[in-house]
Amino acid sequence: MLQPPMSSTTWDELVEDYYDSIYRFCYQLSGNAADAEEITQDVFLKAFQRIHELNDATKVRGWLYSIARNACYDQFRWVKRVLQFKSSTEARAEVMMPQEGRLSQALLTHLQQLPRGQREVFVLRHWHEHSTRETAELLGVHEGSVKRQLKRAVDSLKEALLQEAEESTKKIEAYHDKTEGN
Repeated sequence: MLQPPMSSTTWDELVEDYYDSIYRFCYQLSGNAADAEEITQDVFLKAFQRIHELNDATKVRGWLYSIARNACYDQFRWVKRVLQFKSSTEARAEVMMPQEGRLSQALLTHLQQLPRGQREVFVLRHWHEHSTRETAELLGVHEGSVKRQLKRAVDSLKEALLQEAEESTKKIEAYHDKTEGN
């Protein structure tokens, strides 16, 4: 097994410092706790094997997020191929999300429907609190692109959540009207 060019204490500290945020990032991109756990472990295994490629220790955070992002999309491509195979054999595949608060569940559901770039920018800016500049660097795009994608993501999420709230209100009112009439 390859050994990183750092002490095991330093490696343990690196994992301890970044594991939770990398896991959250993977979870927010995948929407699935089990997948996020598997991907996160894979991220740290890849990082361990490639630690010699990290030339600037001050960029470890971005380096890990970059590995995580690539690992998530590798997983998505694999899942997509599996689902295509299953659908071609007329098997039914359902993607389940862990139970959380209703708003969090709705937000995650709508987040998964956003285009990839918007979803990444939203997650990095709002849930991982990266600056616009850091987000641009992590994604390899211009800051203006990050701002546009973020605005589109927020607008889309707002619209979807408001529409969902209106539909829920209508259902509640209809139920109330029905029960009042009895």
